[in-house]
Formats: sequence, C-alpha cells, structure tokens
Amino acid sequence: RQMGRLAKRTLLFYLGTMLLAVSLGIFMVGTIRPGIGKSLAGGCGADEAGASDHTAPDTAANKKSTLQQLIGVLMNVFPPNIFEAAASMNILGVIMFAMFFGFTLSSLGEEASGAIRGFDLFNKVVEGMVRKILQVAPFGIMSLIASRIAGACSLSESAEALGLFIFTVVLSLMIHGGIFLPIIYYALT
Repeated sequence: RQMGRLAKRTLLFYLGTMLLAVSLGIFMVGTIRPGIGKSLAGGCGADEAGASDHTAPDTAANKKSTLQQLIGVLMNVFPPNIFEAAASMNILGVIMFAMFFGFTLSSLGEEASGAIRGFDLFNKVVEGMVRKILQVAPFGIMSLIASRIAGACSLSESAEALGLFIFTVVLSLMIHGGIFLPIIYYALT
C-alpha cells in the first residue's frame, strides 16, 4: 500500500519534471534557434540562393507553436504500440510503459514474484550488455563526428552551428538543473 503511494508520487514527479524539461527545451530552441539557416554538413552543392540540401530552412513548416510541439511530446508519452515505440526510439513512451507495467506487476503481490525475478535477471543481463557497449561507444561517436566534420564544406559554419547547439543544450541544462529542480526539491521537502 505504501509502495503504491511511492510509485504514484514517483510517476507524478517524473511526468512533472519531464513536462517542465520539454517545455524549457522547446522554449530555448525556439528562442536561440540553433542550426536555422546554417549548412550543417556536406552542403557543397548549394543552389543560387546559397541553400544546400542540409540547410535547416526557416519555413512555416518548421515553425510549430510551442503548444503544438508540447502536445506532440505528450502524445509520444502514451504510445499506441510499445513495440513500435521501442523500434522508433520513442524513449518517453518506453519509460512510461515500463513504469506502468512495473507498477501493475508490483500490485499483484506474491503472485508476480516469479515474473519479477525473471525481469530482474533480464535487467542484469541488459546492464552487462550496456556496459560492454559503453566501453566502445566513445570511438564510434568520435568516428561519426569526424566523418561529418570531414564532409563539411564550410568548417567554420559547421563549427558555429555545433557551438550554438552545445550552448543551447548547456544553458538549458543549467536552468533546469540549477534553478527548476532545486525549486521543486525545496517546494516538496
């Protein structure tokens, strides 16, 4: 019974902070607009207007309102098909499904103990696999970044777009982690 209250509070905290982080991210990207009008890589074949296939144009199709973007994220939180969500890298949907599944499984009590032990074993196996993958991931990421940099026609423009993106991400993390989360922590404790 007390576990159920804790699970509900955890779910509410997760949804609230996720909604706050997504809203902040949408606001920051809409304000700073990293990548808009920049040739991101491989843009050697520009037309007479100077735009390439990899340019992020500032068109009406790219200008969704903050509310439309937020509704899109909320729709991804509750996917109609969990396997499709996993295949399309809908992480929010997968996390929500896992939390709901775990909450429901734990509410079954002793009857679900075998399944819980099985999932615990599966979790340990996946954790071991992830550790092994993370050991080689930096080399793969460096290779991907190096290939994009090597294919860039304008290294300075690509560096500027990447720098603006990094600035947007770091500033958003500082605001969320340094302002919003401490306020929530002090408000709830």
